[in-house]
Amino acid sequence: MRNTSALYRTLLVALLASSAVASAQRATDDQERVATPPSPTITTAQQAVAQKRVLISRDVSEFRALHNPVISSDGAWMAAEERPDRGDGNVRVWSTEGDVTFTIERGQNPRISPDSRWVSVLQAPPLEDSRTVESRHERADRTLVLLNTQDGSRRTFDFVLSYDVTYSSTWLVYLQSRESMADEAGHSNDETTAKPAAKERKGGTLHMVHLESDKVVTTENVSQHASPVPAAVRRESDQTADHFAYVLHDEETGRDTLRICILFGDGLSGIRAWYEGENIGGLCWARDTVTLGFIDSTETTGEGGKRRVNRALYTWELSSENRRDAPVVEEFTRVRDISDHRALHNLVISADGAWMVAEERPDRGDGNVRVWATQRDLTFSIERGQNPRFSRDARWVSALQKPPLEGSRTARPTNKRAGQTLVLLDLQDGSRRTFDFVLSYDMTYSSTYLLYLQSPETKADEKGPSKDEATRPAIKERKVGALHQVPINPARLARTLRPYVPGRMFTKENVVEFVTHPANDHFAYVFHDEETSGDTLHIIKWGIRAWYHGDTIEGLSWARGADGGDDSIILGFLNCTETTGEDGKRRVNSALYTWQPAQSSEEQFTRVDTPQ
Repeated sequence: MRNTSALYRTLLVALLASSAVASAQRATDDQERVATPPSPTITTAQQAVAQKRVLISRDVSEFRALHNPVISSDGAWMAAEERPDRGDGNVRVWSTEGDVTFTIERGQNPRISPDSRWVSVLQAPPLEDSRTVESRHERADRTLVLLNTQDGSRRTFDFVLSYDVTYSSTWLVYLQSRESMADEAGHSNDETTAKPAAKERKGGTLHMVHLESDKVVTTENVSQHASPVPAAVRRESDQTADHFAYVLHDEETGRDTLRICILFGDGLSGIRAWYEGENIGGLCWARDTVTLGFIDSTETTGEGGKRRVNRALYTWELSSENRRDAPVVEEFTRVRDISDHRALHNLVISADGAWMVAEERPDRGDGNVRVWATQRDLTFSIERGQNPRFSRDARWVSALQKPPLEGSRTARPTNKRAGQTLVLLDLQDGSRRTFDFVLSYDMTYSSTYLLYLQSPETKADEKGPSKDEATRPAIKERKVGALHQVPINPARLARTLRPYVPGRMFTKENVVEFVTHPANDHFAYVFHDEETSGDTLHIIKWGIRAWYHGDTIEGLSWARGADGGDDSIILGFLNCTETTGEDGKRRVNSALYTWQPAQSSEEQFTRVDTPQ
């Protein structure tokens, strides 16, 4: 009996053990069915992280978007920067009339020459190399790439500080850094920390390259150069000749010489005029006449040891035709003495050469904008102004006005998106108009209308919106506001048979971007629909002329046609669509479009290309 009881106990223990083993096996099987590791070297925790992964660095680097599109004067070519989220970007160039495309690796800031033949970009070093190279000198880094759209050939120029292609598109002018002979790895600590150049101006070697014959004219110790660009200047003279000005610095005497050159289409060049001074700067050409404005500064020390800077405004105007046997002109007009003003920056001359304007910046305190007549004794001042502009008809001076510096230091941090105050000065009678909370602005070509984008925070306290409002980003990080179209030229409106109502303006809410045509009164703007999150492009001239619906429309740019007729009215823009693929990767598809008035009643939008 005892043996039977022992046998029963042994069987019961065996049954319980087998049941436990089976339960454990089922649990293991269930666990394996839930997640079976592909390799014994990967743990369950690592696998869980891998299952949740959507993006890695390599994935993000493959995403690209287009920025800063430009369109040629005849609308035949478009170029844009292609930027990835990480890594090196490129510049893409497309023909709007065919399937021809070009790519310039690591390119930035594309420009297209007036004749549409040349596309120029500044090329940065590879991002990987720039991270590993120590003490690289930024001023000696940039390479200029010049692409010939006719045959795809390219030319490169190293260590470029600044450059320009003349209006005739036959000459390239560029300023090469003095560090052009330095080692590519940069300079030693002694060189990089050495005393800066005299008067803290970037000087270098000026190269004038004739693009047809490859002839090069070189001048050392040049601190500044400038060339006129508008077509109206060339219509007054020889279309194949270009004026050009530069400042030559003599290191022995410490003085400057201004030279005005003429560059002919066949590769010949000559000096038209020169002026010797002490510290010449602020070179600026008028838009409609061959007139150059500049400032000459002379530093003196008084009896009490007090340093004084004497400044004067000068102009030079073309008085004879552009021909090889034209006499050398040395006559420069001293407009006025401006020694009582503080340091001047951003000198601008009006289209007809009758007015000049500059920013007056002190070492401390608030700055101002100063306006001078070049042919009579008349001046104006805009307190706390900056970034002055002239209207096309030289009647208006506009400037953005900052709050008093003392007040801005004591007030709460303001929202930068709330904009600034715009001051519009009428040079005919000295009257002024102000517009608050301005994000951006421009005037139409005929100076009939002022267009400005007003921030939606217009009702905020003068000290700025609350902290929550100030830190909340805009939709898609774009500035959205109200576009106002303000009539400022009653006489012009009367000629168009449109009644002028004083104080009347037209307003469009939820606008993210606008651009005016450089040769007529067309303008375009992008309206953002907050409900659908889509954009609509509107093209305007005395009313809506065309529209286009898209997802995210940006990068509006007009072709710079010469005559302003319908044949030269071409608008380029980007339409960007964000999608997420089956693999979870985010992609931004940017498509290039152009618009040109059609012969029929339908307005024509053309899709140029869809980069991947």
